Amino acid sequence: MKLSQYISLSIILILGYGCTSNAPVTKKLTQQQRVEHMLELEFWRTYDPALGYVPRERLRVAVLQTRAMQQAMIERRAPDDLIPKFNERGPNDIGGRTRAIFVDMRDADGKKVWVGSVSGGLYVTEDITVGRPDWKNVDDYLENLSVSSIVQDFDDHNIMYMGTGEGYGGGIARGVGIFKSVDGGVTWELLSSTENSAFRFTRSMAIQPETGFVYAATGTGGVLQSKDGG
Repeated sequence: MKLSQYISLSIILILGYGCTSNAPVTKKLTQQQRVEHMLELEFWRTYDPALGYVPRERLRVAVLQTRAMQQAMIERRAPDDLIPKFNERGPNDIGGRTRAIFVDMRDADGKKVWVGSVSGGLYVTEDITVGRPDWKNVDDYLENLSVSSIVQDFDDHNIMYMGTGEGYGGGIARGVGIFKSVDGGVTWELLSSTENSAFRFTRSMAIQPETGFVYAATGTGGVLQSKDGG
């Protein structure tokens, strides 16, 4: 036999062996078999090895205990007149999540409200108490529209801060830092000191009333402090 014939025969044998699978073939169960399988699983889940059988009388005890716990929770619940009632105030034509809500301290009546949208930017309404408040977008041309937090200075109410970047669920919406306004939210400037990776996800902000120190809780930099307004 020639060398070429030996090679051809070897290739055929190798290919034939490679096509032969030793993997077990999964057989599709019938509906009856699936039901029986589930019943068997349920049996072993509730089986008590110490008794040698399924103590079905315990199921009744478990049901009674569950009902007692539910009743206790109902009795501990606050009266209906103490439970806050919420009415939708919009904006109902803008999609996205709202992470920040802030009542403007300059409004003695508490009607002016700011909200921050994760994907839509900053909005403000002059009267939150009406049935359909008129929401205005503050600035569509900010460097970032993922607003996650809003705070206002306790002494000078014209000074406001706005954190960007959602930072929840694996950092869905990345921010660019913290914006500051010195004219009551009319215009906003990005603080250069926050243009770094530590402020990409500013989840929450707060201002210390006595000192005016600004705090930012971020997803990548931890809790950060500014003693000079950023």
